[in-house]
Amino acid sequence: MSPTASSVHDVVRSLDWPHSLELVLPPPEAARLVEVLGEGATRWVAGAVEQAIEEAQGAGGSDLMAPWDRVRWRLQRTVADCLVRMVAGDVPAVPDGTGRDAVAVQDIVGRDVDLPTLTALVRTLQHALLQLFLVHALRRPEGAGAATQGVGILTAALDGWVDDLIVDVVAERQLPRVQFVLIGDTGQQDPSVYAAFAREHPGRVACVYVRRAGDPGAQADARADRAAAVLADCGVPFLVTGDSAEMLRHARTLGLADAQQQG
Repeated sequence: MSPTASSVHDVVRSLDWPHSLELVLPPPEAARLVEVLGEGATRWVAGAVEQAIEEAQGAGGSDLMAPWDRVRWRLQRTVADCLVRMVAGDVPAVPDGTGRDAVAVQDIVGRDVDLPTLTALVRTLQHALLQLFLVHALRRPEGAGAATQGVGILTAALDGWVDDLIVDVVAERQLPRVQFVLIGDTGQQDPSVYAAFAREHPGRVACVYVRRAGDPGAQADARADRAAAVLADCGVPFLVTGDSAEMLRHARTLGLADAQQQG
């Protein structure tokens, strides 16, 4: 390990945060971070990301990048990956697919967040994280060399996340905004599958219809109830009925069927 790489390693291992915040990464990943980085640097990952999000929200972005839990997860993973590589003495390439998150992209496009606003917001997140690392590194005896290399590594990875996000948002906006009417029955897993699809693809489901197939039983009713709760949170109309004519009448009220169509 070169002298500069060794200094960066020492800076990372000295990171800490004054109070504990929970990582949103999967438990095996979180455990690996503690093993490689130590508890202090792991706390720093969660704390620094949380402070960056608070700064972005305070700058007027509180409603622009919902769901924030996905942004939190993506930033924690990106920053943690960089720190792990710094400790190992490896200068990381920008991780492939760092910024790929279809749910977040569809959410941003669905709320019509304009690109200048989105770019300013994600750059606020990036600047806050870089500033936190730089301030800590410059206080260390390792000096400016370690700070410069560490900030360069973080900048490359965060640039990758920002660039991927912007490219994906532009690509998503170029797709036709097709909405789906999903129709299934209570005899299968259709309600659960459709609810998951609506949650993962905001704005793409116009309505969900589930045909009541005979006596569905308590288990099927419970699935339908859970689906109804998820779909309500997504703002997607949901109807369970054994009457096809009722489905058609409901579809007409939503403008999804021609008034002349016969039930």
